[in-house]
Amino acid sequence: MSRPPKSGLVLRGRERLKQDFTRAASLRETYPQLAELCIEFEFEDGTVRGPSPQSFRYFPAARGFFRYSCPCHSCDGEFDLSDQVAELVGVGRVQRSRQLQVFCAGQRAQENNTREACPICARIRVSAILHSKEHST
Repeated sequence: MSRPPKSGLVLRGRERLKQDFTRAASLRETYPQLAELCIEFEFEDGTVRGPSPQSFRYFPAARGFFRYSCPCHSCDGEFDLSDQVAELVGVGRVQRSRQLQVFCAGQRAQENNTREACPICARIRVSAILHSKEHST
């Protein structure tokens, strides 16, 4: 079975993500208390063989950019975890790990030039390790 080609909308969205990534500040600048951040995705799309899991590990020199394209190549959706990361890393937070489930809000391009809602659901785990008090002073 052939896959529909990526639409111009999908390509523009992914190009915008790349540009936004290059403009993002480092984690060291944005979250100086953060030693390490891990984001893990598992995807379901209602098929037997859904998209492969993805995992990302960030350290202080990495860019603080937490928007991810939908794993479906013909979908224009994205998962934005910026707010969840900010809340998790925020000063005074006791919780350092969070699990959430997010449905893709994007549209998939079809072979007949129509679009349909993307069925992908992402189970996401975000965990942070902060610098110890001795290290941050």
